[in-house]
Amino acid sequence: MLLELLKATLFSAFVVSALFASNLLYDKTKNFVYSRKLAHSLVGVAVLSTLWLFDSPVVPLVLSLVILVVFIATHTREVFYGVAQKGRLSEVYFAASCAVCFAAWWVVDPKIAVASTLFLAWGDGVTGLVRWWTDKRHAKTLSGTAANLVACLLIALLVTPYWVGVVGAMVAVVLEHLCGDVGRIKWLDDNLAMPLGALVVIGGISWVL
Repeated sequence: MLLELLKATLFSAFVVSALFASNLLYDKTKNFVYSRKLAHSLVGVAVLSTLWLFDSPVVPLVLSLVILVVFIATHTREVFYGVAQKGRLSEVYFAASCAVCFAAWWVVDPKIAVASTLFLAWGDGVTGLVRWWTDKRHAKTLSGTAANLVACLLIALLVTPYWVGVVGAMVAVVLEHLCGDVGRIKWLDDNLAMPLGALVVIGGISWVL
């Protein structure tokens, strides 16, 4: 029991530290792309660690819900300004997607839930960095989408059989490219569409198999 409590405390502290680390990076660089992607990449590390730390998704699910509530309460103020812009709901959707994926742990293989979350945390993170380096603007570029595909195909290695993960990865990449305020489907945020679309597709195919 004590060990489980210690793991839960360390896990929660790591995720919260990632949010404050993004604030510090933004203070130093004034580059929102870098600070936001730092938080996303560190959260991805935490998400991956759940496969070895926990036998159930209770701790990461509860933490995701807590952070979701915090983001909802603070999205009109500059609290976690390294990762969340004032008035935008992107990080609210990010936390909501994480919560749904962790909840799905009870009905799908945990690796499917984790892979779907990592498509967002790492796949979308790589996309944003490549687009910034090559284009210096917030737009859906082919270079960013290609980088996203490579990252997601690597993440798909978590899924068995691999071809199912590949299908999910391709769905995630297509949804990321199409959705969001600079995509063709502006009413659907890619922070929701990307992981949840992949989760449904991979989970559905795995259920049929």
